[in-house]
Amino acid sequence: LTKAMQLYFAAAPRLTISADGKMEMSSDLIMGPRRDSISFFGMVSLQGPNRFKDQPRAVRFHSLRVTLPLNFCRARELRVTYYDGEVLVLRDSLGNADVFRRRRGDARPRTAPAAAVAAVPQVPPSPSRGLKEQVGEFRSKVELLKETLQGHHANAAAAGAEAAQGR
Repeated sequence: LTKAMQLYFAAAPRLTISADGKMEMSSDLIMGPRRDSISFFGMVSLQGPNRFKDQPRAVRFHSLRVTLPLNFCRARELRVTYYDGEVLVLRDSLGNADVFRRRRGDARPRTAPAAAVAAVPQVPPSPSRGLKEQVGEFRSKVELLKETLQGHHANAAAAGAEAAQGR
């Protein structure tokens, strides 16, 4: 469909999600001979461990100076299938993947090693707490897991060194 309409991204989309869940995705599009900047607005909410809901709200076409509501768009249920601090892969219920890469220069969060991401403790959702509090608790548990793994690695290295000296 995009090929038939001659619709292409001129650059990679830029995504921003605020602590309260407001989302904005902006991109430059080439539509045949025309070029335009568009912005999609929506809300992202935590639904459970490694699960999010993406509810589209509106789209703005900058050259036309018009914002259209997206009331007819259904919310998407997304699940995290990969995260290493640099790359995030989300999949919806149809298996479509959204791949996000941290921009250069953005502050890199402190995260667990990639091998430990699958073992990250889950933070159960709580309707009485906001997304910001849940993310803070999740980050604390990730840091604890990282420290534990580093301690196990140091102990294994020390045991290996002792075994090598005993030979």
